[in-house]
Amino acid sequence: MVPVSERKESEVAKPTATGDRRNRLRLAAVVALLAVGVAAALAGSAFADQVANNLDTTVDSTPEAMALTVGGANGSVGYFLNADASGKPGCDLTGPAKQLNVDLHSSDASVATLDSSSVQLTACGTSTSNVAAVSVHPVGAGSATITATFHNVITQSGATSSGDYEMDTATFTVNVSNPTPANSPPSAPGVPRVAAGTSPRADGDFTLSWDGSTDPDAGDAVSYTLEQHDASSSTWAPVASGLSSASYTFGGSNPAEAEGTWSYRVEAVDTHGATSAFAESDDLVKVDESAPNAPTATETPTAAYVDPSGSSWYEDSVTVGFTGNGDPSLADGSDGTGVASVTGAQTFDSTNVDPITGAFSVTGHATDEVGNESGTPVNGYVDWQTPTVSVTPTPAAVYTDGSGNRWWKDSVSLDVAAGDPAPSSGLAVDPSTSLGPLTGVGSIAAGTYTATDNVGHSGSNSEFDYNVDSQAPTVSVTPTTDAAYIDGLGNGWWKDSVSFTVAAGDPAPSSGLATDPSGTLGPYTSSGAVPVQTAADNVGHSTSFGPVGYDVDSQAPTFGDCSGETFLLNSGTHNVSITAQDEVGGSGLDVGSSLLSGTVDTSAPGDHQVTFTAYDNVGHESQSTCDYEVDYNLGKGFMPPLNADIHGTVLNVGKAGKTYPVKWQLTDANGAYVTTAVSGTTVDVAKVACTNLAGDPLDSMDYNTSSGGTTLRYDSTANQYVYNWQTPGTQGCYRLTVTLVGSGQKMVAAFQLK
Repeated sequence: MVPVSERKESEVAKPTATGDRRNRLRLAAVVALLAVGVAAALAGSAFADQVANNLDTTVDSTPEAMALTVGGANGSVGYFLNADASGKPGCDLTGPAKQLNVDLHSSDASVATLDSSSVQLTACGTSTSNVAAVSVHPVGAGSATITATFHNVITQSGATSSGDYEMDTATFTVNVSNPTPANSPPSAPGVPRVAAGTSPRADGDFTLSWDGSTDPDAGDAVSYTLEQHDASSSTWAPVASGLSSASYTFGGSNPAEAEGTWSYRVEAVDTHGATSAFAESDDLVKVDESAPNAPTATETPTAAYVDPSGSSWYEDSVTVGFTGNGDPSLADGSDGTGVASVTGAQTFDSTNVDPITGAFSVTGHATDEVGNESGTPVNGYVDWQTPTVSVTPTPAAVYTDGSGNRWWKDSVSLDVAAGDPAPSSGLAVDPSTSLGPLTGVGSIAAGTYTATDNVGHSGSNSEFDYNVDSQAPTVSVTPTTDAAYIDGLGNGWWKDSVSFTVAAGDPAPSSGLATDPSGTLGPYTSSGAVPVQTAADNVGHSTSFGPVGYDVDSQAPTFGDCSGETFLLNSGTHNVSITAQDEVGGSGLDVGSSLLSGTVDTSAPGDHQVTFTAYDNVGHESQSTCDYEVDYNLGKGFMPPLNADIHGTVLNVGKAGKTYPVKWQLTDANGAYVTTAVSGTTVDVAKVACTNLAGDPLDSMDYNTSSGGTTLRYDSTANQYVYNWQTPGTQGCYRLTVTLVGSGQKMVAAFQLK
């Protein structure tokens, strides 16, 4: 289907005068199609062309603005038809007879009116061609909107309805203001000035002020415009405008003034833009931000030495002075403020330089009149110290004696070392060397070695003495007495105790003994060893002797038990012996000198003693006496009427008050009767508690009338001893004891008398 906007007028608007029914039907169909096409075109917002004003060069729907004054000149606006490519390309107003009629409207006739209520456009154009002009007359203050609307179109072809043309692009606004009343300019302000002492200055932070202006028109406000130029130009340049107060501050929230010599002028401006004459101050402010030229430094005396790094060294002290070198021009070529002062001379020595490095540093300053400062640094070093020469032993001395002499062990090496105390310029002559190893006793004379530093100081060594002890001490350990005995292993034995003499010494050259064990040890009373004895000299040599073993026998020999044998009378001569021994760990028994055997004679009854003697190897003597008993042969014990028991273990039962004969026989080893044992033999009777005899066997005695008296007698007929015991008349228990003469043997009988 062909869009309506592209149809020719002859195809849409004019049926033939002689058309028949078929043509009328065709026309109706075309009209229907046209309506559909228009609706479609409107729905898509596609226009054939745009009606626009020429108040600006763009064609858009944003209203332009026209400013007019009540009573002033009329405004002028031109309308043209802009070919819009959104629909049919090219201008749609075509044909031999073509005209677009557009109605114009003011939204408020009390503000603005038009000299024509419509315009006719006959061709497409631009803001400067095919323009239909209309005058706009200001009526009263306010705003009015001027719009255009489609009236009709006369054409044989192309677009024919309001929907084919965009009208919003012709809209604009008229703003009408009341006329400005007559205005007089304000009075001239005072000349710019600065506070006293503000110029010259080292920075661009300062405030200009001036006397304020007045305006003859009531209600008019006055502002100020400030301009400037420096010495390099006479052309005024703006600084600030619209200033509400009669001052302006450089710096702070405003830019600081630049370096140079500055002139300023100011004018007053009223509310309506009327201006006063300028008030001018030439060369008002000099801003000097540049330091003077650096001053020239002079050192007196000159450096005694310059080290490889380029540093200057001075002997003992140096005086540094400074002279000025002028002040450079400012940035605009004007003169600076000039040198006002220069740092004075200063002397550097041990009192004010770095005490360790000798370094000093001073900066000479040149200062201009506003305080700008330049500097010339001077750095150097002062050496006021004399070099040293030391003699250092290796190793260090191990001992200093009471006279202050230093001693070394075995040997010493000497390091001759030169140095230059801080602060040091370094050594020009260095005698450092090594000597040794050295032994014995010697000396390095003072002044043997001399060192010179780079600034000319000299120093030498002091005297150095050394003493070397290269020999170890001696030690001996000797017993104070000879050994009493040397055993088979060569070990010496002493009787009871031994002491030792310890002697220590130190061969020359001698540092003396730090540890001297000399003296006497002991006495020692038991075997052992003299501890190791160590002598040490004062340089660390040591000698040890020992341990020295020794054996001490402090105890005499001891004996074993005596045999204690009992021999029968007349049994002959018996050999007896005893064992002896020295203590464990002793020197041993001297068997050859000891008497450990003897004899016992049995010809007489009783106790017989034999004395034995034992010697140990160191001469201790011990004796032991052993007792041997020679007894009678008691045969069968007591004879009837008593029980034979002689130990009192069988109870003889008899009658109290009766006399009972107590009888026994004695023989020797050979069976011969002994008849001589009456004198010295005793009979003792003691009453005992019967409970002590409880349990003893009972043996009743047959009563026999005793013959003879109650004394002990020997019956040579019966070869028996008889003692007639007249028993007590008191019942009870009794113990009768017979003690034989000579041997002391006892025969005991127990009795119970009823």
